Amino acid sequence: MKRLVCVLVVVLLGIGCCSVGVAEENAGDEFFELMDRSAYQFAEDSIYWEDTSRSDPVPLWGTAWLKTRSPVKYVEVSIIEMLRGKNANELVKKANKFNDMPGKEGEYLYCKIRISMQCEDYSAKYKASKSDFKFVSAFGRTYKLSVAGLSDSIEIYSGAFDDIELAMLIPSDDNPLLVFDEDIWFSFVPLDDSADPEIL
Repeated sequence: MKRLVCVLVVVLLGIGCCSVGVAEENAGDEFFELMDRSAYQFAEDSIYWEDTSRSDPVPLWGTAWLKTRSPVKYVEVSIIEMLRGKNANELVKKANKFNDMPGKEGEYLYCKIRISMQCEDYSAKYKASKSDFKFVSAFGRTYKLSVAGLSDSIEIYSGAFDDIELAMLIPSDDNPLLVFDEDIWFSFVPLDDSADPEIL
């Protein structure tokens, strides 16, 4: 009889632990569904990507969604502005007069990335900087970021967003990708491959 009671106690404890784990996971999912994006929503009809790769990057103007741990943070990342060629060259020159100017076969590619974060712990913060990004050429070569004078780091708390500016000197005929946090890939081509007034 004592053995039976012990078995029942162990089973009940096991069920309780499982229930707590499931409840915590569901609570996190419910928080994501209910959280208020009104303060920083990138666009009314944002399209979200959770899984990306070099062969399947987030298209220009799309939004990457990622979830971090300890504490759980819901982070959204999107390219909100992109320039290349003459306008990008002038922007880089204005940012710092000591930045190198491209030759006949090169040009600057400039982009502004918006990052937002939500967390149940409102004292939690999220940091990002240009060191978390890299440009990768169409042939797989990694470019080094070396432009001065841009706003290239952020520190935000839950419910906020901020922007990071990046620029890279590239060959004029290259169509590179942007990589964030080693495994989130972005393309500089829109999903419908149409022209946009911010791409100049």
